[in-house]
Amino acid sequence: MSGRVLVAEDEEEIGKLLKIILRRAGIEADHASNGREALDLLRVRPYAVIVCDLNMPVMSGYDLIESLSEIKPSPAVIVLTAGLPSAGRPLDPTVVTMIMRKPFDVDTFAAVVGELSRARAEVQAPREEAEGEVIPFRPENRH
Repeated sequence: MSGRVLVAEDEEEIGKLLKIILRRAGIEADHASNGREALDLLRVRPYAVIVCDLNMPVMSGYDLIESLSEIKPSPAVIVLTAGLPSAGRPLDPTVVTMIMRKPFDVDTFAAVVGELSRARAEVQAPREEAEGEVIPFRPENRH
């Protein structure tokens, strides 16, 4: 099972095309036309992957990526860009999973997003604990 994908792309036709590519690969996707819309959607629904353009109006992809620290569970982030990311605005490698340059191979794009969305959906899925199940204590399990 793959997790849901959020496409943050200001060019409407490209956003629609990306959704079609993902739908044909069996991946459900939503579209936001800027970083603010994407952040609003992320606050009400979990996404396994965000496919994000960097240069968008209202709120850029750079600003969206910086805001993702407040989103839990955190999605994988694929940046789609025609150029190179700005040297003055580095992308956090702990947040950004991959950068894909436009134009890109459609099959490769669908395969990468599909793999990430399946892997992230498994991590994000709530785990049902059997009654009486013993969960070993580890410091990283503390809340």
